[in-house]
Amino acid sequence: MSNHPYHIALIGSKNSMNDSIAEILDSQDDLKVITFENSQQLNASKIKPNAIIANLSTLPGKSHQILKTVKEQNDDCSIIAIHFFKDLKIINALKKDGADLYLNAEMNEDELLKAIRSVI
Repeated sequence: MSNHPYHIALIGSKNSMNDSIAEILDSQDDLKVITFENSQQLNASKIKPNAIIANLSTLPGKSHQILKTVKEQNDDCSIIAIHFFKDLKIINALKKDGADLYLNAEMNEDELLKAIRSVI
């Protein structure tokens, strides 16, 4: 594990799911989460995270457009998309639109941490 924390941007409206994700990530010595309500706040912050989690279920708008925008503005950063989708066609489309990984919103803590560590 790194002596310096990896910075993980969590994009999504404040709710219990995002609070839980942030709590899990912040409990890890090597991870530091920074939360943003939307991708515009992330871009305005000038922070360059090691990875971005986009909780699409809490963001207004079309998921594919949100991912395209986030990827265009953070091309050098891995993006993990979270949603309740289970349809493989939709999940593959999200990956085509910029998601490096997709997690179903019903994931457990181990799945979340394994996904984060696989892209940082």
